[in-house]
Order: sequence, then structure tokens, then C-alpha cells
Amino acid sequence: MPAKAVAEVMHPGVVTCRPTTSILEIVRLMNQHDISAVVVVDDHDRLAGIVTRNEMVAFYGYEEMWPHLQADQIMITQVATALPDEPAFRAAQEMRRRRMQHVVVVEANDATRRPRPVGVVSATDLVRDMEPARPQLTEE
Repeated sequence: MPAKAVAEVMHPGVVTCRPTTSILEIVRLMNQHDISAVVVVDDHDRLAGIVTRNEMVAFYGYEEMWPHLQADQIMITQVATALPDEPAFRAAQEMRRRRMQHVVVVEANDATRRPRPVGVVSATDLVRDMEPARPQLTEE
């Protein structure tokens, strides 16, 4: 069985915010979309960073400043990325190498340092994909 491509396991479309987006708005986006990461993009929709629930929890302890924080103050800028046509196991390797739970999938034809995001693969997505397809049971 050939390895699945990243595009086959990723969440298509990306929930994004700008670097100046408030942490409270990021919380709202995560809850509204039932996701654990929001991709931060610049004014040209190019990848600038990622805010995950881990960063949210880490900064939650700063009670007085927490509601005033913005994405650019808590985001990870060294983002793990993958191309849509790469094997999904490469995304898993990148997660392990960088100790991250998310890989941002970027446009394949974008060779710039700041590519445009097209999807996200989470560790949860990869685990879901590991389960072999179950045959459909039919009643006779």
C-alpha cells in the first residue's frame, strides 16, 4: 500500500489570524472551529507563525497581562512545514524532530521563505489516519 500524501490527511483550509490578533480572539477561533492551533499570516497571507493550545496554556498563568497579549507575542515562528504531495510520514518525522504537534501545509509552487499555508496536519490527524479502513458490514 503506497504511503498517503500530506494532502490526504490534512485539514484543508486554514484558520488564520494576523500578528496583532488578540489572544481572546484566538481563543474564540479555536473554540468556534474546534481546533488546537491557529496559523498566523502577514498582510500578504504568508506564513508568519502558529499559536497552539500549548502556547495559550503557557501564557495563561500571566493573569494580568494574558487578556492583552497578541498573536505575535506568543506565536512560534520556527514553524514545521510540509508540502501537500509529500508522504504523510514525513509530517510525522517533522513533528518528532521539532517536538511539535502541528505541521503547516504550504503551497507546493511557492519557493519563498514565507509560503502561503493551505492546510494543517495535527498529531491527532495522523493518529486517526493510522487506523486501518474498516470493511463495511452488510446485513443479509
